[in-house]
Amino acid sequence: MEEESLTSRIFVMGRREFGRQLLLLHGMPWVAAFLLALIPVLLLGIFHDLRWIIVFFMLICLVLPMLTFFLYFYHGMRASTVTNIVPHSLRIDDEGITVTLFDLSEDEDGVTRHNFRSERQFPFRLFKRYITGYSCVILPLKSPEKGFLWLPLSAFADNDEFIHAVKTIGEGIKRNNGINQTE
Repeated sequence: MEEESLTSRIFVMGRREFGRQLLLLHGMPWVAAFLLALIPVLLLGIFHDLRWIIVFFMLICLVLPMLTFFLYFYHGMRASTVTNIVPHSLRIDDEGITVTLFDLSEDEDGVTRHNFRSERQFPFRLFKRYITGYSCVILPLKSPEKGFLWLPLSAFADNDEFIHAVKTIGEGIKRNNGINQTE
């Protein structure tokens, strides 16, 4: 049965939300390892020898920025992830999700125009199980892409359209990957 496609509004993911989702999807093991190294060093500095405090600050000032840069450049700069921070719309159909990227331009009257830049197709077989948030759905991509697509509630006209889009995506992922979303 061929369904008609569902198209979202043009939207952009905010910087704070981008960083938060990037950290939650790819940074949690690194943050946990960093904290496991940081806490004992701080305790050694407090209870054993004050020179460990220097090691503590070295970890914060040297290792934490490198960890942040690695996370941003390795995961945040992937083509599939960058699409979230560029003005774009999503078209969802039975085959997958098509992301249409736009450039913003302003004419003499001060009216902002969205000019077509490019289009990229993401078949449902590229996606892992989706992750639901408070007002969005995150669609992590499998290797080698390793990015994610962000699908906010505000990108659609109403809640029913958003629910229909998520249902279509869930069925497409199950059909193409043999995954049961309820597990």
